[in-house]
Amino acid sequence: MAWHKVAGVGLIICSILLLFSMFEWQKDAGLSSELPPSGERRYHGPLPSEFKSVLVASMECTEDCAEKKVRLDSMLSSKRYMAHVSLDKETYRPGETAYIRAVLVDAANDKLATTNDYVNAKLEIKGPTGETVYEAWLENQEKSVVSHLWKITSDQTGGEYRAEITPERQGSPMSWRAFIIRSYRQPKFTVVVEFTSEHDAQAGGYGFGDVIHGRVKATRADGSPCASAALSWKAAVDGVALQALSAPAQLDADGAAPFSFQLPTHETGDGQGSVSVSVSDGGDVEGQAKTIPMVVRTLDLRLYPEGGDLAAGLPGRVYFEALTRSGEPVALEAELWEVAVAG
Repeated sequence: MAWHKVAGVGLIICSILLLFSMFEWQKDAGLSSELPPSGERRYHGPLPSEFKSVLVASMECTEDCAEKKVRLDSMLSSKRYMAHVSLDKETYRPGETAYIRAVLVDAANDKLATTNDYVNAKLEIKGPTGETVYEAWLENQEKSVVSHLWKITSDQTGGEYRAEITPERQGSPMSWRAFIIRSYRQPKFTVVVEFTSEHDAQAGGYGFGDVIHGRVKATRADGSPCASAALSWKAAVDGVALQALSAPAQLDADGAAPFSFQLPTHETGDGQGSVSVSVSDGGDVEGQAKTIPMVVRTLDLRLYPEGGDLAAGLPGRVYFEALTRSGEPVALEAELWEVAVAG
């Protein structure tokens, strides 16, 4: 009877030691465990090296057995990678080549990935509307770098694009870099629009009712004037077209022509005016636009006491700000009047 008691106590002690050793093994491996209602025990954390070695050792060896083992060992690791994306420039023309490069680093410690990590990445080029216009897989090269050359087609739509690179490891975030594709055409000739009439230099623009005189000049790429080229133009203020006082239908022998028009006498909006001209020379058409600097009568005048509030009977300093209705600053001369307040 005493022997059975001793054996039972020994069995209990062995069970306690076994449970303690399992707890220490989980702690050393960096694992946490939880017991769901079903009774199944799950472990969360890095896969123990003992399990990885068993998986690698159980692989069928072929001629490239060593490479497969190294690759599987890398895939079973808990590393996640981030990509730092860069391009050779920010703006491209259709037909050019975009040089895309990314440096892969460990997300946990910012260490560079190596060729032994077998970290490849997926490249996606997203268009202005978010659609994928190009994609490719990039292999990890020397010194943790992946790179690719994207040949932009000559008919590629202009707009803002994104180069998105995602490391192939599960859970690795996507990184991106924006760039612009802008269509460009060498002009056949240049068109210059200038105002010759004087305006209020202090106010910084023309007033309503003023007459504006201007000049258009067109010059070919070789420096010769676009003599007798057809000319059309239009002027508008706040979306309302203005009638020309003088506007010839073609340029003179020097490739120039004057024009004049009168601004509206009454303020109709924010005072946003512009002049646009179009010159046609032998089938080639070029244009130019110029903003009309205008001074509006309706201003937004704001006062700012220096300390936030004025104190009665004490000297104070007040700042003021004058803006147009569109929020543009305007030069202003003002007079300060002292008004007695009744009561």
